[in-house]
Amino acid sequence: MVMESFRNIWMLSFECAGIIKVGGLAEVPYNQAKQLAAKGFNVTIIMPSHGAHKDEKIRQKLSLKPLDLEITGKLKSRDFLPYKSPMKYALGVEEGMLDGIRIVMFKGLDDNTSRIMDDPVVYRPAGGIEDKATLLARGLGEYIRFLAADNPEELPQIIHMHDHHSFPAGILTKQRLENNGRTAGLVLTIHLICKPRVSWSFLGKNWAGIENKPHKVYLNGETLETSHRRLLRKARRFLEVYAGFEADMITSVSQSYLKNVLKYFGAECKCKASYLWNGCDWDPEAMLNAVEQKFGNDIRQLYGIESMKRPHLRRYLLTKALGNLEPEEPIFMGEEVVSAVSQLKDRPYLERGRVEAFAEDGPLILTTGRLSEQKGIDILFEAIPKVLEKVPDAKFLMLLLPTQDQIQDVKKYGEMALKHPGSVRLLYGKVPSIYSLAHLAGDVYVSPSRWEPFGIMALEAMVSGMPVVATRVGGLQETIIDVRDDTEEGTGLLVKNKNVEELAEALVAMIKILQTAKAFEDQENPEKIKMIASGIPYKQIKQRVLSDPAYGSKLRGNCVKRVQENFRWSRVVDMTVKCYEQALANAKMRSAQK
Repeated sequence: MVMESFRNIWMLSFECAGIIKVGGLAEVPYNQAKQLAAKGFNVTIIMPSHGAHKDEKIRQKLSLKPLDLEITGKLKSRDFLPYKSPMKYALGVEEGMLDGIRIVMFKGLDDNTSRIMDDPVVYRPAGGIEDKATLLARGLGEYIRFLAADNPEELPQIIHMHDHHSFPAGILTKQRLENNGRTAGLVLTIHLICKPRVSWSFLGKNWAGIENKPHKVYLNGETLETSHRRLLRKARRFLEVYAGFEADMITSVSQSYLKNVLKYFGAECKCKASYLWNGCDWDPEAMLNAVEQKFGNDIRQLYGIESMKRPHLRRYLLTKALGNLEPEEPIFMGEEVVSAVSQLKDRPYLERGRVEAFAEDGPLILTTGRLSEQKGIDILFEAIPKVLEKVPDAKFLMLLLPTQDQIQDVKKYGEMALKHPGSVRLLYGKVPSIYSLAHLAGDVYVSPSRWEPFGIMALEAMVSGMPVVATRVGGLQETIIDVRDDTEEGTGLLVKNKNVEELAEALVAMIKILQTAKAFEDQENPEKIKMIASGIPYKQIKQRVLSDPAYGSKLRGNCVKRVQENFRWSRVVDMTVKCYEQALANAKMRSAQK
């Protein structure tokens, strides 16, 4: 049921699943918007094009059409961007639909503007992010004027900004609406604290376009009247803090990470803070059907079986599919990334980042995600020799996405993988042909993150039937139930941050739990089953497995159940609706007070 007080929601983001995706952030606006649209809300996702409008498949998928609107102007003084000032710009707008969501993308209409807005590198460092943020704000400001004149019923009552790249555009939207006598609830979501500092030159009329004028904000549970420039000074020039002061609700993606956000923003923002869990709508049955359709005949013929089980999928992935990707895979974003990956030439690396398959099968430990310090891949590499001491046939598969600002790490981690050619495969770039197969084949998922605001990848692993070994940080400690704390509902093991010994011990424990269950299922000799279980380093869990050798199968079931019952987008979206209701109530209160 749609509330009477709001119907139109604008989400501002730099990425969106189904259009362009760098990391887990892309899943959030897309899935939130999809579920909100299903509830009857009118939802629009607004973003830079990043060149997606030039892709004919995307054009057809979204039924993209150019809007009859050309936005031109000049960026005047500058003190932070790498090109000469002033800069003239010409922006165009593409509109389309994606699963009930209206999509608005801003593109370039001249060479200078296209070089910024149509750059396929979403988060280009050295000014690229600021460039796009500036022009997105300028474009959206004029788009509001366009709608206010011809289609005011399409203007939003809720503005939802995802991460700091969208904050200038969101704050300008709020201001333009207020200039038109409209009140909108401004919601901010911090997916990852980045702490960028900006000058008023960046936010003001010469660049992003925000006017420095008296206005009201909601802090400490009451209304404060101040100017935008003063508020930026109060925020110590931190863009995220400034946007938090401007917002009517501040959210993060887990209760744990929200505490970090509030430490950064200050106690005066606590009155308007909440958390919105992320979700996962992966369907393991649909994934298995897709894998069956693509690989089923090969697997059955190769192994002489009638029905595929997880061990067959794992063996096929490791010894066949891994070395036989689709011709266009791996897929990279940016020629600089392609160049860096192509420098890895020693076997098992092949041309352009492809890898040889493993020579033999073994327990599979999977990790995925962006290549960044945050993900703790270096910590995992330190743990690998310790795991191999206890489980010599273990296999580590890392499916990692290099980004423009982490190119220097491509070679470093690639060379680390070369130290274990029989046990490790690090595959850079997107590999859609084997991504579902890897999740359905994996034994254990590992997330050694130094920090993790939420960690959608843990949900993706669990719903695929993989127990998770992860650091006890951020949202991971809210989604994963440690089997040592709850043997009945447990879904994995949580370890201390940056503790290599504990990480290795947990990985060994989880492999042994699952190996015991496999041996029991295969009706192996009871002494062999007992010998495998004796390798579990945790006394309480070892005793449970000795009394119930099939416990590993229960863990897999717990993982799927945990996601299906608690983290489907259709469930967590209710948190979003309540947040919007409170944001609009706060906005109306501050606007009504004198």
